[in-house]
Amino acid sequence: MKRIAIIGAGISGLTAGHELKKVGFDVTVYEKEPLVGGRMSTRVKEGFHFDTGADHLCNLYTHMQAYCQEFDIEWQKMRFDTYGIVKRHRVVPLTSGIGFISKLRMAWMTKTMPRVDELFDFNSLVDQDVERASTVALRNLGREASDYYVDGFTSAYQFHRATELSLAPFLAVLNSIRRDGPLWNLHRTKGGMIALPEALAKGLCVKTSTPIQSISTTATDATLTFPDQSTETVDAVIMTAPAPVARTLLKNPTPETTVLLEQTAFSSTISIAFRVQKNLVPKKGVTWIPFVESPIISSYSNQAMKGDECIQGDESLVSVWLHESAAKELMQKSEAELSTVIRHELSRVTDWLKNPNALTLHDLQRWEHAMPKFDLGHQRRVKIYLDEHQGKNRLYLCGDYMNALWTEGALRYGQRLAARLKTDLGSA
Repeated sequence: MKRIAIIGAGISGLTAGHELKKVGFDVTVYEKEPLVGGRMSTRVKEGFHFDTGADHLCNLYTHMQAYCQEFDIEWQKMRFDTYGIVKRHRVVPLTSGIGFISKLRMAWMTKTMPRVDELFDFNSLVDQDVERASTVALRNLGREASDYYVDGFTSAYQFHRATELSLAPFLAVLNSIRRDGPLWNLHRTKGGMIALPEALAKGLCVKTSTPIQSISTTATDATLTFPDQSTETVDAVIMTAPAPVARTLLKNPTPETTVLLEQTAFSSTISIAFRVQKNLVPKKGVTWIPFVESPIISSYSNQAMKGDECIQGDESLVSVWLHESAAKELMQKSEAELSTVIRHELSRVTDWLKNPNALTLHDLQRWEHAMPKFDLGHQRRVKIYLDEHQGKNRLYLCGDYMNALWTEGALRYGQRLAARLKTDLGSA
């Protein structure tokens, strides 16, 4: 049997492993953390489910829904899922984030913009990878819509600014919002984000709490070296670690692999959950806080939308995410220091939190490599790599930074990668 080592038990690697095992490959997944899921992980503490990374799903995630049906995982609609945005220190409906003239300009742009049919695979969008999203937005929409909608959306979901986003993903998202409408309604998996990763992992040989020290590859095999200097030789390696981490693990990458990994940037954030009286937070699923309103907090969500798993008695959770610049500055602060800064900032920029002490720190997760930056040129670089260099020396790069947007994109990429390995190596 062809032996495959998968480095990292996130959704893309677990999906690839699941599909490879179906066709007879011998798959082992190595994960340095004690839990699977990566950015689709969930911690249960004091009865509350805290989704440490990805916070919500939607009905556009059709491949994920198919796996949920396969594993009998309940796909739940949120109890409420309206969006809010902070403007002038008030939480208003997302539709009230810009004025009438800005809305007219937005309507005209959505009517005249290039049509893009793909949302989760940016390899088909390289022709649009020619300009920054912020440049196009400012030219076509003006300052208000650029600051509150384009930059607000980017920082809420990617944590960095729209100045570091290519036009290609911007058009993909804007076309999908126009085309798919109600399919963006928020959903979750019962049991938290970790439910599907755990189900996939149960059918695989997954070694958690097992870090890898280094990986070397040749034209015929690959060797893993562990911290105790023991080794394991396999027929191929699927590397799902974020690009900066992958670069430190690979001893002899090809020049093309080195260039791609070194030119791939990731944003940082901190995800922090507070306990709060469940009726204090407005019943909006996700609220954006554009950088012009706060240089610290990029968004927050009322976890009561997820139902009983995020409610204990009269308390629920509110989850908060930070802008990249603030996260980098605060990354080494203690939990108490982080809690103080974020509680007071949320009180400053919203109209519902009068007393910062109404929030009690519950849990937090520091994400040094939270999300890939689909910046100008990245889409084209990845496509060239996939077409010409993927699989050389039995190394396959995997993950959302390979032009695969969000958790659904990463899952679909894992499926495509499994099909490619079956072609490259042949089934057992």
